[in-house]
Amino acid sequence: MWPKLTFRQWVGYAGFALVLLLTAAVAVWRGDILRAGLDPQIPFQTYKPPAAPDYASEDAWALLNARAPGAGPAHVFFIHSTTYDGGSDWNGAIDDRRALDKLRSVVLPNYAGPFASAGDVSAPLYRQASLYSRLTLREDAREARAFAYGDVQTAFDRWLAARPEGPIVLVGVEQGADILDRLLHDRVARTPSLKARLVAALRREGQWVAMVGDGVNDILSLKQAHLGIAMQSGSQATRAVADIVLLEDSFSALPEAVIEGQRIVAGMTDSMALFLTRVLYMALTILVTAIAGLAMPVDPKHNTVVALLTVGIPALALAYWARPSRAGFDALRRILALVVPPAVVLAAMGLPLYWWATSTMSLPEARTTFTTFAVMCGLLLVPLLHPPIAVSFTSSHPTEHPHADVRPTVLALAMFALYVLCFVVQPASDFFELVPLGAGVFALTAVMAAGWAIITVVLWRADVYQRCLDIVAGWRGRKVAQPAD
Repeated sequence: MWPKLTFRQWVGYAGFALVLLLTAAVAVWRGDILRAGLDPQIPFQTYKPPAAPDYASEDAWALLNARAPGAGPAHVFFIHSTTYDGGSDWNGAIDDRRALDKLRSVVLPNYAGPFASAGDVSAPLYRQASLYSRLTLREDAREARAFAYGDVQTAFDRWLAARPEGPIVLVGVEQGADILDRLLHDRVARTPSLKARLVAALRREGQWVAMVGDGVNDILSLKQAHLGIAMQSGSQATRAVADIVLLEDSFSALPEAVIEGQRIVAGMTDSMALFLTRVLYMALTILVTAIAGLAMPVDPKHNTVVALLTVGIPALALAYWARPSRAGFDALRRILALVVPPAVVLAAMGLPLYWWATSTMSLPEARTTFTTFAVMCGLLLVPLLHPPIAVSFTSSHPTEHPHADVRPTVLALAMFALYVLCFVVQPASDFFELVPLGAGVFALTAVMAAGWAIITVVLWRADVYQRCLDIVAGWRGRKVAQPAD
């Protein structure tokens, strides 16, 4: 039997059910409710838009030539996103209070602010299409968006006329991005000088720029880009200045070409690191021994075995195993940062070892000792560049994502076994002039090689090479700034 309810209880239950029903309705039809609330309820053809902005006046700009301290030489044109919700208008007035507050407190600081370092920033106010125009597929909405584009086009023409030279940066967010896409098609793509100025701006920001073109008006920007890509169906002049021509106008070959190019650069970097390290430590060692009046630590045959086992064969293998990696503009600095620390440390440790060996044993034994130390360090360099575990010994930047690769370590062990075999096989030891070493000398050499590896990793991780460059640059700056007597 149902319990008897009082009038107050009936009212409470009914109110609760009504609230639940309204909540469910809002959850199900919230999109329709929002659109109904923002719908201007008038066709765009009979709609009277707000007054047109006068871009000769600063009042028509949210930002005009705003320059941050230390900003670059570029001119930035920023098209803001939708800040006008809608209601009675298809397009918002440029002086709408709520839209302006949102623009200045949210959009400009978060979306235009990051470009302040590039140069002066200008952002026009325009009769933006309302949020409702982006929630419906009605023809009125498309006309409202096209109407907003007309304002930006007028502002862009005036802005561009006042800046006939210099790199330019064009930025658009949300509705502004749609407008910018059309602006690029209508204005920039048809004007060679504008495309070239965009390329110049990207290059000034340190970006690696590739440009695709097919017509004569693309020649200037193709020449300014780091990589010019032409279509086979394009003009002869365009194909002549391009670095790459896409056969059959197919872009499908580009990803594979980029990956292969990155592999080539990575392989060249590894090969140069091995080669330049040996050249630098040998040059330092020979220079110091010549100044000290000591006999040369290696002869041509010793140098041959060092070059073959630590550079020749490993360089070929590392180039074959190279993984794609992005190449930066500081390739020379990165290679020197890899080369200088191990080479200097090897020379600094190898010279005392060689001096001690010449004072305690014969010259052939001393040369064999130094050669063994150089071979050990050179082979240890291979797994240091590409460790068998997922860690980078060569970078102090945690943003890099190293890969574990056991093959270089196996290769280094195989090369060391081949070096030991040269002692065992009599014709090989006679040819390379390698004499047997005592167990104590061999152990000392191995311990010093291990110490060399540890010191090299520490110097790499601490980025000592770059720190030294910074110190030298600061010292030179102070010398230049010092007033004359």
